Amino acid sequence: MWQQYDLEKTREVIRHYQDDHEYRLTKHTLYNHVLGLHQFFEYCKINYDQVIPKDIRAWVSILSEQEYALGTIAKKLRGLRLFYQYCRDEELLSKDPTVRSANLKLIPITVGPLIISSIVWL
Repeated sequence: MWQQYDLEKTREVIRHYQDDHEYRLTKHTLYNHVLGLHQFFEYCKINYDQVIPKDIRAWVSILSEQEYALGTIAKKLRGLRLFYQYCRDEELLSKDPTVRSANLKLIPITVGPLIISSIVWL
């Protein structure tokens, strides 16, 4: 059943994730993870518990089209994966939508003097 997007509900879970990871990650890494999470949910316009792998693939494609570096995209995905692992650990979700995104390979392709970002879904 379709649910209304509740930004506050998602923000609250992100705050709990942030509190839980405060001493597990450096401040810089945690800040970037939280920033990436907000960016992802603003793009999707759905609650954290409604995300499916297709949403993640679409977001990664958008980041690639916007010419984000492969390393940046990989870091954003790592933050998203950690967030969903937290949600599973806290029993907020029964399924982790990032599991299938583990099949994502970020491959730099060299064409002459240029390096082109390529994203491959296996």
